[in-house]
Amino acid sequence: DACASRGDLLRGARFEGRPFAADETGECAVSISAVRSPLASADGAAVDTGAQVHYSLERTPVVGLLTPDRGTARGGTEVIVAGARLDPIGAGGGVDAVEVTLNGYTCAPTASAASSVTCVTGPRDGAIAAPSTRVWIAGRGWALRGADSLASPWAYMDLWSDPLSWLDSELPADGDSVVLPEGQALLLDEDSPTLFLFHISGLVEFDRKDLALNATYIWVAGGTLRVGTEARPFEQHATITLHGDRWNTIELPFIGSKMIAVTNLGGLFGACHVHAGAEVAPASDPCPVRSVGHLDLHGKAHHSWTHIVETADAGATTLRLAEPVAWPVGGRVLVTQSARGQREEIRRVAALEEGGLVLELDEPLANAHLGTWHWHDDAHAPSDLRAAVALLDRTVKVQGDDASARAGNAFQFGAHVGAFHGGVLRVENVEFFRTGQAANLGRYNFHWHHLAMAGRTVDVIDKAYIHNCSIHDTFQRAVVCHGTNYCNIQHNVAYRAKGHNFFTEEGPEKFALIEHNLAVAAVPHPLLLGDDINAAGFWLPGFTGWHRHNLASACPRGWKLSKQAGPGLLQTDFSFLNNSAHLCGFGWRLFPPHQPPTPNTFGTFTAFRCGTCMFYYSSGNINHIDHRFLECTRAIHLNHYMNGLHDEPFFTDAVLVGNIDPDATSAAPGTGLAVHSPKDNEHWLVSGMHVTNYHDTPVLFGCFETACTMRYERTTWVNSSHRTLLKPSPLTGIFHDMDGTLTGFPNGWVTYDEEFNHFDDGVCTWDDPRFPEGMVCGFADGSVRMRRLYVHGQEPWQLDNKLLEVVSDAGNDTVVFDTKKLYGWAVPAIANRTYDMRVADPNDFQQLSWQYGTHPYVFDAHGYLCVPEEAAALNETCHWTQLNRTRVQPVIERLTLHLNYSDWRSGFDGTAGEALQYDPDMDNHTFGSWAHKKWEFQCDLYANLSNASLEECSGRYWDEHSLFLKFELDQQPDLGQVGGRLTSVISEKEAPRSMTQSFTARECPASGCWRPRAPGADEGGWQRWSDPEVWACAKLTEGATIRECRPRQAR
Repeated sequence: DACASRGDLLRGARFEGRPFAADETGECAVSISAVRSPLASADGAAVDTGAQVHYSLERTPVVGLLTPDRGTARGGTEVIVAGARLDPIGAGGGVDAVEVTLNGYTCAPTASAASSVTCVTGPRDGAIAAPSTRVWIAGRGWALRGADSLASPWAYMDLWSDPLSWLDSELPADGDSVVLPEGQALLLDEDSPTLFLFHISGLVEFDRKDLALNATYIWVAGGTLRVGTEARPFEQHATITLHGDRWNTIELPFIGSKMIAVTNLGGLFGACHVHAGAEVAPASDPCPVRSVGHLDLHGKAHHSWTHIVETADAGATTLRLAEPVAWPVGGRVLVTQSARGQREEIRRVAALEEGGLVLELDEPLANAHLGTWHWHDDAHAPSDLRAAVALLDRTVKVQGDDASARAGNAFQFGAHVGAFHGGVLRVENVEFFRTGQAANLGRYNFHWHHLAMAGRTVDVIDKAYIHNCSIHDTFQRAVVCHGTNYCNIQHNVAYRAKGHNFFTEEGPEKFALIEHNLAVAAVPHPLLLGDDINAAGFWLPGFTGWHRHNLASACPRGWKLSKQAGPGLLQTDFSFLNNSAHLCGFGWRLFPPHQPPTPNTFGTFTAFRCGTCMFYYSSGNINHIDHRFLECTRAIHLNHYMNGLHDEPFFTDAVLVGNIDPDATSAAPGTGLAVHSPKDNEHWLVSGMHVTNYHDTPVLFGCFETACTMRYERTTWVNSSHRTLLKPSPLTGIFHDMDGTLTGFPNGWVTYDEEFNHFDDGVCTWDDPRFPEGMVCGFADGSVRMRRLYVHGQEPWQLDNKLLEVVSDAGNDTVVFDTKKLYGWAVPAIANRTYDMRVADPNDFQQLSWQYGTHPYVFDAHGYLCVPEEAAALNETCHWTQLNRTRVQPVIERLTLHLNYSDWRSGFDGTAGEALQYDPDMDNHTFGSWAHKKWEFQCDLYANLSNASLEECSGRYWDEHSLFLKFELDQQPDLGQVGGRLTSVISEKEAPRSMTQSFTARECPASGCWRPRAPGADEGGWQRWSDPEVWACAKLTEGATIRECRPRQAR
């Protein structure tokens, strides 16, 4: 019904097939399905054509191994092409019925049989072409290429050892420079002399035998340097040694000296400037070049590192491995340490047994090495604590000369390898030794430099990598990704590399894959960045890249994030999953302060026996899921926190283990306080925390150097009796138990024991052994709220660092002054109570402020909970971390505060609420409303006060006190000052966002103090005090015995 004619219905067809073996025959039916017209309302039914396709390879020729698989570009090499069904069919036959081309150049047949064709190569008189083998047999057609042919392609190569390969038939000698131009291919079939410069714009390949290449500069400029291939790794021994020293070897622009530098030929013009500062061209539209440089180094394939699966005791000579290996007998292996105070150990392979799963060592181990997982007593997966074992030796080796390791001009001036502004690096199973150049920035062991900034991302994405390499005893870093996207860094081992090891340099780098790498014993370096003195296994300039399945062992820092100015500040796509740090100084360290612009999620992280397992100077916007901290000196230390009340938890399902020995009765030696919460944020949230085997070692400590509120939910406690560390100085803040898993009831509160909270209605208890020196407050119905009452802004300065005396109906106590962060006092106040405060100093406050919690904390429902039905109504979905969580609902929170003073106050100015002439009432008045009164018992000491003054001193509240009262009190200076009380309230009514009230005291009315007029010429000059005519005196009020005297107006 779509159209009147059927002639227009077929618009396109897709042909589907299947692979089949060379000796297979058969048949299949042909059908057309899902016929569709653009005008049709639905797909048509399948159409059976009734046709059959019969296929058979019994007549198709197949080519296999080429012998030899390379020959001189001058031609004349006889090549035997092995295969099957290579004899022609039909009239004629013979070599005239056969055609062979190798890499696009004719190879003239000289003999033909069913199993082979013999041909003689012609000269390669054009460019180096991609490998290809094409054979045509008359009567049979084009031959298929078998596996042997694909694994061993033909190459036109001239021999290094052949004098005819060289200009004037003169082979290079020590000190010579060799320039290999475009279109030339050279097979290194003997050890090279020690060259000065080896400039490669053509192709150089190592022959399949033990060889050495020596030079000061190796510059692959649009050409190719190849040692093995991905398909056929180099199983012999190839050693590339770079020579030179720090003072006499001249650096070439950009690429340096004593190096293997890879660049492209051409390009780098216009927008493709080498230091454009950002990616100037995507991979889909790269900056054009004439030819692309390639470095292909492919050593014999090996597992670079694995774990042991059984603990090896001290004295053991056998290691049982997690994966089978084929490491060479005599090869050096590295075994990482498992205990504090120990070192990694180097041994050699004596033998392999059980298919490579058992490794026999040449010498016994000096220390025990763990081969176990720690199984937790809840639903968490076990934590991997196993020591790692790595192979350090490789068949292909890049190294600096011997002088690099000796005192002298070349000391710690090793080789470096890199691609600069373009070029392809494909490096696997290579050993790097004595590489990197100390104190010479940018001359790293292995380096991608500014490929994205030069518009050559195409040279990296899906092409370049460094895999399965051993990088040890280097003088500057291990692997660096700088100004380049899509760096691929997998399965490598770095051991005793100076400075940060795996290093993403500047910040604009995107999509770097750093996966399953092992960094061991990173060496501090005082001559690089400032923080290289505490070298990290893995270093980042911002939240960028993918870090997965890596292990840092015995490094000063496992991971270090140090924000860099520029594009790195905006990076916010950092994938962090299943990484581990064992016995590092810091497992994770972020400094200076930084948080990603949008939320990031970090997956599993295991920190074992580190000093501080995770330290953030200041951050937020990160949800750490399934982080495990085992036997840490300090598990978590966060200085500052940037999250808001409704952001994701900083930790979800954290695991804390004080001792991995299930039979222990105390935390392990060296294990200390677990969680040190941030010092300046009320919104810290941990959702899920499993604590095991801390015993009597305290676990939670709050608010480093200050006081704050810390929220916890879904906590479990096993063999951990001392849950918090609470101190009066510095004040440790308030722990908010959202769901009852910390205290035993929802909205429970834990803080330091202060007698002013010993209320007799049972709201608080102070004898719970789980919280030594602390008190637990709350009711089973969850109705109680405790907030930080932050008293600050004190003037004069003499009040600084004094105690704050706090009194309530329950008792009195003192609160210490916080000099570190708050620069004031933090009072744990229970809502709907009254507190009386005074600074313990003879000076009275001239200015003083207080803040009650935070506005969202008091007035918003909070907790990282998502209700699926509510989310669906907004066309949203709940993340699994938001299910089965707690939501805290707001309640009415009010407070009455008394601030006491001892010297004269006429009035106070406040920033919130209103001044009242009667007693402020927290149930009826707005937030911050205030009034003040004089102490009646102090006024009673004064004689002969007027009736008005007696009224002001009657103990009732006023918004102002008069100067008349002050005058009368001043007439009796032998009596003490009359002090008073300023009372203010906290309520939900008109509460400002700041939740703050600030008071300034006045000695005079708002209109100002009375001042005598200054004498002047218009007043008739000076008057004498002794002249009775000068004075006008009168009683203040009826019944007063004290007069007020004022000078008369000058005559």
